[in-house]
Amino acid sequence: MTILSASFVNLFNLSDTAILELARAAGVEIVQFGDRTFVYVAAIDDDGIAVFEMLPDGTLTALPDVEDSVALELDGAFRMTSCEISGTYFLIVAGQFDDGISVFSVDPVTGALANTDNISDAGGLELDGASAVSAVTVAGNTFVVVAGYNDNGLSIFGLDANGTLIPVQNISDIGTLELDGAYYVTDAMVDGVQLILVSGYADNGISVFSMEATGQLTPLFDLADDPSLQLAQPSDLEVVQIGGVTYLYVASQGEDAVSVFSVAASGQLTLLDTVTGPSLNGVHGLRTIDVDGLTLLAAAAQHTGTVTLFSVQPSGRLVEIAQVGDDATLNLLGTLSGDFVQTGDGLFYVASGFLDSGISVFEIAGGNDALVGDDGDNQLLGLGGDDTLTGLGGDDLLSGGGGGDLLSGGRGRNDLRGGTGVDTASYEEANGVRADLETGTAVARGYANDSLAEIENLTGSLRSDVLLGDNGDNRLRGLDGRDQLFGRNGNDEINGGSGADVLSGGAGDDLLTGGAGRDIFQFADTFGNDVVTDFAPRFERLDLRLVTAANSFADLTITQTGLDTLISLAGVDDTILLLNVEADDLQINDFWF
Repeated sequence: MTILSASFVNLFNLSDTAILELARAAGVEIVQFGDRTFVYVAAIDDDGIAVFEMLPDGTLTALPDVEDSVALELDGAFRMTSCEISGTYFLIVAGQFDDGISVFSVDPVTGALANTDNISDAGGLELDGASAVSAVTVAGNTFVVVAGYNDNGLSIFGLDANGTLIPVQNISDIGTLELDGAYYVTDAMVDGVQLILVSGYADNGISVFSMEATGQLTPLFDLADDPSLQLAQPSDLEVVQIGGVTYLYVASQGEDAVSVFSVAASGQLTLLDTVTGPSLNGVHGLRTIDVDGLTLLAAAAQHTGTVTLFSVQPSGRLVEIAQVGDDATLNLLGTLSGDFVQTGDGLFYVASGFLDSGISVFEIAGGNDALVGDDGDNQLLGLGGDDTLTGLGGDDLLSGGGGGDLLSGGRGRNDLRGGTGVDTASYEEANGVRADLETGTAVARGYANDSLAEIENLTGSLRSDVLLGDNGDNRLRGLDGRDQLFGRNGNDEINGGSGADVLSGGAGDDLLTGGAGRDIFQFADTFGNDVVTDFAPRFERLDLRLVTAANSFADLTITQTGLDTLISLAGVDDTILLLNVEADDLQINDFWF
């Protein structure tokens, strides 16, 4: 079961102006180059593409638009897709009223679009009313599949590294094919077979083809709407693969539903589930994103101006977790589609408002959530904010996302992923744990056997623990018990808690607190400039046996500095500062050499 506390937090709204291309905004496509994110919006009435750069906080900055011209095929610009060939990204746009497609290369620095090719409907092509495009790579070759709504067919082109289109095949609606009103195209690789899936909006059905390395399509399977299905006016298709199983999600605009099918290599579609409800009235656009192994699906409903967010379960079924509807401040009226993007600051969704002639940007979640699983196998997703994720029983996946998160997997074999921010894995409920941030492992006998990723801090149990940091700045807390805490490199903060503990900061400038109990503070060569907050002379020990320059008490220079005592060594830059300790109180028995 996937558990997350999600909400749509509106960040930004933009309406059409004389210098923007947002009149009847339709398709949205987002392209990322490292930390640069560019947003492209196709506008049906403006016959062009609005271009923006998204900053890490979700803010959009307008860049030069692309307007239709005699050479371009952007009249009625509707849907887009992007692909990468030999290091160059291309944006491919379907011009519904121009009955054609235009290809642009994308500048990775500026996001600017440079036209590389255009093809209009002619001869045997099936581009009249071009409504959708899909880019597919097979055996190293890239092909573009175009759905021609008015032609009731498909045209397939090769796309080379220069962005040039080469005609390959045309398929018309004949026999049992469901291509009347061909409206959307997607692809899936299933057991080594490349599949192309097409929705027939007027046929109320779906056709599945296999694609060869040459780009040729062969019909495999057709599914027509019947009383047991909800496929009237299928407006969008989205494919998800989980655990080796391929699922197809079909938006039915005519029946206000999203259906889930499993997909076989033979092309056969098997119905698993159907989701309906008022928020899906006129559902038109679907889009998915994988976040640390968890899949989310957004459904944009045209008639209600609503976007509904679902989590995709391991079984492929959908669980609704959030929704947002149009209001006076948003641009969701008549929304046709949207796209996700994940940046260092969070997860965002950009929605088009067809009737509002604008777009709205939302952050998904972002609050400080407390999510708790059960005794089953759970997936807990924190997304943005400072979250507390608790798995309890079962083999759980905990993903903190952005923010400083606290992750506790509980019993079982758990996968803890902190995400961005400073995150902590806690084993307070275990009966002792050995956790190592460098190897990314944590073993608590009879309790947990976890993998750790993007975790900065560790909290042990009330028993005896071994906690080891990595090369970053770590915070290690032993709590009760006789703990062994090793910071390794980085500027670490180590607290033993109650019990007789061994603390070693390793390299870096570390802050060491023994806590209650008779503690040992351990140092080695190049240990840095460390601070011990609570050393008790004649009760605790400073272990210098691994420091080459410290062979005897005579090698130490002990200086009173205000209320504190500074210990230094000849020939090395490393120091130990003992807070609230009198220099005269230190004796040879306080050290191990």
